[in-house]
Amino acid sequence: MGVKVNDKAEDVRGKAQLDPEQWRQFKDFTKEEAKIIIRNGDSWVGVSLDKKKEILERVNKKLKEDHAPEVGMDIIDWRMPKAIKRIPGLGGASEQVEGELSGSTNEPGGRRLPWDPTRDEDV
Repeated sequence: MGVKVNDKAEDVRGKAQLDPEQWRQFKDFTKEEAKIIIRNGDSWVGVSLDKKKEILERVNKKLKEDHAPEVGMDIIDWRMPKAIKRIPGLGGASEQVEGELSGSTNEPGGRRLPWDPTRDEDV
C-alpha cells in the first residue's frame, strides 16, 4: 500500500524503512531539491513526470551513498509539496501569500489577516 497525502511523517518514515538519521538526511536532500524547484518558478504539481523521476533518482543516489534504503515515488510525492511549502524567502507558498497579507495579527495564535483597506490604511 502506498503513502497517502495525510499520512504522518513517522508513518511515512516507517514505510520508507529509514531510521531517524536516514530520515533527516532524506529531508535534507529533498529540501535542496525543493529549493531548485522554487528557483525555477515551479510548484510540485507543475513539475513534469520526467523531472520528478530525475529528482527521485538524485535523492535515491544520495541515500544509497549514505547506505540508506531507496525510496519510491509515493514517498517523494508525499514529501516534496511539504518541503516546497517550508522553504522561506525563495518564493514558496509562504512568500506568495505574504504579499497579500497585512501586518495585522488579530487572529488567535498571531496569524496574519488578509489586507483590509479600511482597517490597514494609514490615516
